[in-house]
Amino acid sequence: MNTISKIILGVLVIAALFLGYKIYEKKSVTDSLTENIPSESTSTQNTTETPVVKKTLLTPPGEGSTEAQLRAWGELVSQSALPGTTLEIAGCVAVPEAMALEAGKDFTVTNADNIPHTLVLNPTTTFLIPANSSKTIKADFGKGPGIYAFSCDNRQEAVGVFLVK
Repeated sequence: MNTISKIILGVLVIAALFLGYKIYEKKSVTDSLTENIPSESTSTQNTTETPVVKKTLLTPPGEGSTEAQLRAWGELVSQSALPGTTLEIAGCVAVPEAMALEAGKDFTVTNADNIPHTLVLNPTTTFLIPANSSKTIKADFGKGPGIYAFSCDNRQEAVGVFLVK
């Protein structure tokens, strides 16, 4: 094997190692975003969305998350949030799961069930939605624009997110 062939072979090996590392690095960030997320989903809002993406959307990064994890979740919410003024709740399933709202503007939450539901943004920000009724809420959750995950009743996991712009 002549010298030129050895150099070309060496460059190809280095390029392959570099590309392999970059793929591994990207996969590590994605894996950390979906770590410990069950693979099945109970909502039927968007059947083309994979269960992992859906669960990742509803699972905000926790304390100690990296800037890359926070940014990736924010981008996922931004891409998934549907503009609207009405959120429907039935069986504690929110439709749409991700909704874009204008800061300070009103939106409506409609409860299609025969029992009341409580929309919970945090322990001090809750909204009681009467059975078979609607409630108008101002998209101002005390902190201005941002991403707000919410749960329903006493559930620990989020059932949806608001992107307040």
